[in-house]
Amino acid sequence: MALSPHYFSDSAWQKRVEDYLSGDGVDPFVHANYEAITRSLLDPQTGLRMVVNIPADALLGFLRTGRYLNAYDEPVVGGKPRKPSERRKLVDEWLGLDDPRDYFFGAVSIGGTGIRFYGEYCLVLKSVSDDTRIFDRNSYDLTQPPFSDGDAQSYVPMLRGEWKADIVHMLTMKLLPELRDRQWLITLGSVSDAILHDEEFVEVHRKGRFGIADIEEVRQSPEDEALHTNILTRYEDGEAPSLEEMLWIARRNLVRQQLAKAGVPLRVVVSSGRGNRWK
Repeated sequence: MALSPHYFSDSAWQKRVEDYLSGDGVDPFVHANYEAITRSLLDPQTGLRMVVNIPADALLGFLRTGRYLNAYDEPVVGGKPRKPSERRKLVDEWLGLDDPRDYFFGAVSIGGTGIRFYGEYCLVLKSVSDDTRIFDRNSYDLTQPPFSDGDAQSYVPMLRGEWKADIVHMLTMKLLPELRDRQWLITLGSVSDAILHDEEFVEVHRKGRFGIADIEEVRQSPEDEALHTNILTRYEDGEAPSLEEMLWIARRNLVRQQLAKAGVPLRVVVSSGRGNRWK
């Protein structure tokens, strides 16, 4: 089965959105939700951001050295040195990165705590340059069907863009097909959840290393905060925590201390909220 010509196209992302909205079977709710999505993405209070998730040990290392490392820096994670996998090297070649050692990957977000698969702490960058590369999905998807059934690299030009020119249109194009049969208006919280859900996201390829001064805030999930409180409550009630729980609490406390020392805000993200769509 051929891939959707509306989505997998050589046209600019804005043109793809326009063509989709002018197609057959697009009802008024799709157009109304297009307006709601655009307002949410352009709202300066909402703020599209690049986010990067890392575990506690890596965050502490970042705060200690001021240098965020990628796989090509061969960082030590969990006591073990890591190197870029052969699959990572292949995908980076397909992406056309001039020197993969100079690129640092993240995701686009307007709320939430990022991609927890990569770590429980979500670093929110203050800004990215207008020409920062973006890719409409996890680039590892290129190694899976249906892309791997053919020339995977040939899809790269269809799926990439740049931050200023394409980010709003790319995100809109990702959301609109899922709203085709939706007979109600989307909210800011739904937009936020749809932009970054589990491991479904728009990938950011930032050229150039970032440091502590580039971090706007660090986010953590309410689930982790609730677990932290639960362990401490059980301890106060006389129940001894496990060694793993004690280590986890100790690391979290150290992260809080080091973030405060570095002047980086730490925030528990409870909800993206509904937002004021009536403006």
